[in-house]
Amino acid sequence: MEGTLKSKVYFADMRANVKRNLFDKLDALLVRVELKERFSKGQLVAIKLHFGEKGNTSYIRPNFARLIVERIKETGARPFLTDANTLYVGQRGESVSHLITAIENGFDYAVAGAPLIIADGLRGESAHKVKINGEHFQEASIGSEIVAADGMVVMTHFKCHEMTGFGGVLKNVGMGCASREGKLAQHSNVAPVVDQSNCTGCKTCYKWCPAGAITVGEKVGSGFTPGRPQGSGASEEQSDVRVPDEDGWVMVFREYYDRLIEMLATEDNATEIMHAKIEFWRATGKMHGDEPSFESRMAAFFDWYLFEKKVNGVTPLEAYLAEESEEIEIEREIYQEFLNNIHSIFIVKKITSNVMKVRDLYTRIDYSLNIKDGSPAFYRGAVFEGRILPYRGGLYLSPALCFHPKGSRRIIKHLFKMVRKAGDTEILPLIHRLAYMNLKWETYRNIKVRDIYKFEEYGNVHWWNLWL
Repeated sequence: MEGTLKSKVYFADMRANVKRNLFDKLDALLVRVELKERFSKGQLVAIKLHFGEKGNTSYIRPNFARLIVERIKETGARPFLTDANTLYVGQRGESVSHLITAIENGFDYAVAGAPLIIADGLRGESAHKVKINGEHFQEASIGSEIVAADGMVVMTHFKCHEMTGFGGVLKNVGMGCASREGKLAQHSNVAPVVDQSNCTGCKTCYKWCPAGAITVGEKVGSGFTPGRPQGSGASEEQSDVRVPDEDGWVMVFREYYDRLIEMLATEDNATEIMHAKIEFWRATGKMHGDEPSFESRMAAFFDWYLFEKKVNGVTPLEAYLAEESEEIEIEREIYQEFLNNIHSIFIVKKITSNVMKVRDLYTRIDYSLNIKDGSPAFYRGAVFEGRILPYRGGLYLSPALCFHPKGSRRIIKHLFKMVRKAGDTEILPLIHRLAYMNLKWETYRNIKVRDIYKFEEYGNVHWWNLWL
């Protein structure tokens, strides 16, 4: 296309022999990109890469990094290895543990030949705002040391990704160079949706969904209506499905929800959010960025933080509504409604044209929910953690959903029967414990559901308060 900027891409395969090994091929690539034309004497050059998590091998070997370091040094520039701290709690969440992990994985000076510098400081708070004027963000929060560098070489390992299909250089730069605040903004609104305009009914998602949460009905016109799902073992009781369709009201609801999270996930709250995340992971299970359910767990965290995490006796939403500002007066009525939310474990009872009937397993109250555009596919009998939000006379689900496996349904229903019998009114620790078990089930699929969702061993209906 005329006017389109094009880049030269050099490729080398992974075949190697005694005459030409992988280091020879990497060296040939470096010659072709003409490093001497790009860097000059005295320049500080960042080599952006992923140091890997402790205990895994999903990172580029440090001896490959050394070859790039040596070639950059030949230009007179001074290279350093860098990455930014992670948003999730783990071995790379702050610079001390991050550097220890990098060195233990082989990225020390003796091997790589360059110093290590964490781009966004000790706790991920050293950042620089870069104007981008994009569609979703006007500025990006980037690690200060990357912004200060005179140049950058990006070393990226290929990985699969649940949202983009795969992750490569764009993710390594766009997400990897961001400070904790920048990563927070990028993860602030993550939830699965079905784009009806692109859905062909191929059933690929249904076949591969690990939680069995998707069913597909018969095609009628341009959409899909409730019908019997494909595959053995599908019963009439499991056959109801609703593929989302166009509806402006629901889109407005999602816009209000998304806007609320964006307004509260700011640099001013970064430290508070970091501590809240540690508390949330302690209750629901520790997550790592390379786990398949990380994005949905982040959505669950922001949902909990927004509506339930109390600081100085109030939630972030309550504190926001207490502010006197003309800017929020227009939205006050809607967000005031959000305060009357219902967070619980629900079971799907019935699905009709645009409405899904669910029952709160704790109160046994039934609710009729709008399930148009923005909702994932449900089936009758599905048990899930969710939050119901009132909006302009209707009830909607927040994007943060946790579907429990089919094999846990009878166990969870019996557990809530015990809870009601005991008269316990505080069920949030129980909901979090179930989320913890769900994470364990997703991680260890070789273990039977009944061996993960176990409660009888505690001998007391109040056991969930003992493990915290």
